[in-house]
Amino acid sequence: MYLAARLSLSFLWVFTGITSEFFAKEIGYEVLANAGIIGALADISSSATGCK
Repeated sequence: MYLAARLSLSFLWVFTGITSEFFAKEIGYEVLANAGIIGALADISSSATGCK
């Protein structure tokens, strides 16, 4: 059961990263803007998390 949970979480994490990188970049910036992170800090944050 522990292995299945780890594999499920790993898949979710990888799928989210791929989605952020290739399909939803503008959504990533929108989420950051809603949190008050804009400009250069948003660029740094998105690069660090894969949203770029």
